[in-house]
Amino acid sequence: MESPSLQGRPNDASRSVEEWHRSRDEMEDGVVDDISVKFLYKSYRILALICVFVYLSVELLQTPSSEDMIKNTFTAFRAAACFILTIGAFVFPRGPFVRPHPMVWRVLFGVLVLYELALVLLLFQSKKDARLAMTYIDSSLNIQLEEKEYATNCEVTWLNVASQIDIFVLAHSLGWVCKALVIRDRLILWHMSVTWEFVEMTLSYKLPNFAECWWDHWVMDVILCNGIGIEIGIWICKYLEVKEYKWHSVYEYPTFCGKVNRTILQFTPKSWIRVDWDIFRSTRR
Repeated sequence: MESPSLQGRPNDASRSVEEWHRSRDEMEDGVVDDISVKFLYKSYRILALICVFVYLSVELLQTPSSEDMIKNTFTAFRAAACFILTIGAFVFPRGPFVRPHPMVWRVLFGVLVLYELALVLLLFQSKKDARLAMTYIDSSLNIQLEEKEYATNCEVTWLNVASQIDIFVLAHSLGWVCKALVIRDRLILWHMSVTWEFVEMTLSYKLPNFAECWWDHWVMDVILCNGIGIEIGIWICKYLEVKEYKWHSVYEYPTFCGKVNRTILQFTPKSWIRVDWDIFRSTRR
């Protein structure tokens, strides 16, 4: 028996705007079609609430009483986060995402909400207290670090260029690959890349490590790190645009390797659409 192909129907990039809006509304309503492993899409809310209740009970009984208000606050925040993420896994919006599972995106949304709440909480603390609070998350924090200077010697030599290469070079490139997968427009991405360098130059008086040599700003950052990341991301977008998608149940693959391959592909996009921003459609836009 021949393994079913993932190719079959035209890519979603060719759909009309009306079809896309209709599909988006269905996704926002929580509709997930082509369910093959049904038990993964059943509701387990009662079981989840029981698990949360057991966790809170164990946490309460095992946590020794303490007079340290900050430590108690972090313990309570951890317990509250568990409760919110569990509830959010069932009721938070998932957006248009269904792979690998809608619950993953609901939990991610909950994590981002908790992160935002933590930032708001830190916003109303003094700098000393905020730094002290972070040590309860990581004891290596709240230690003065040596600021690395990037503009002390701007002579164009291999030694100077090599000294500027660190982990942030890879971080820049991977970050712009991700931005390209989200925005999917080369012109906007390059505009953002160049604009950010101007922001760095403008704020260098406030953050000394923003001060960089001209070749570091415009050659290493914009052209190499950001540019390579943008172009790789755009290439991935174009590949996903022309690819055809037709998904089959994991049970329809006769071989073990086929089932494993289909399981891995569950973590790839179900479909892909082309995004046209039309930024030059009108002066107002």
